Amino acid sequence: ASNNSMVPYKSIFCGVVHPGKIFIIQGFLNPGGNRFHVDLQNAADVALHFNPRYNSGGYIVHNSRLNGVWGNEENKAPTPFPRGHLFTLQILITLSSYKVIHSRHRMPLTHVDKICMAGMVRPSLIAFQYLEVRKIYT
Repeated sequence: ASNNSMVPYKSIFCGVVHPGKIFIIQGFLNPGGNRFHVDLQNAADVALHFNPRYNSGGYIVHNSRLNGVWGNEENKAPTPFPRGHLFTLQILITLSSYKVIHSRHRMPLTHVDKICMAGMVRPSLIAFQYLEVRKIYT
């Protein structure tokens, strides 16, 4: 976990990313900022690229980069993070997707070992926790 970090921010995880892990990112988006991004990555590969952009009314781009090649961008509008305000972003890892944006995994979870953040943003908290996953029998 980190408090009041500066960007660009990069932190390597202790342990393996697996279903049930939640990344919690809080920060302040600069009033004049036009974009920022949060990446879950391994070396040069990016498992999840979450990129709110504020041109054309505001939207979110998500993508991945495997073997140095970016995939097809997926766009969602509008962005839920207003400029000049605090925000909280939570990314839940499931077996097949990231639950903040429902982006399917494009690289094995075992390869993800760091989180990176850059752009016109000031992070105040970057942390993670695990949910206890139980099978419910009826």
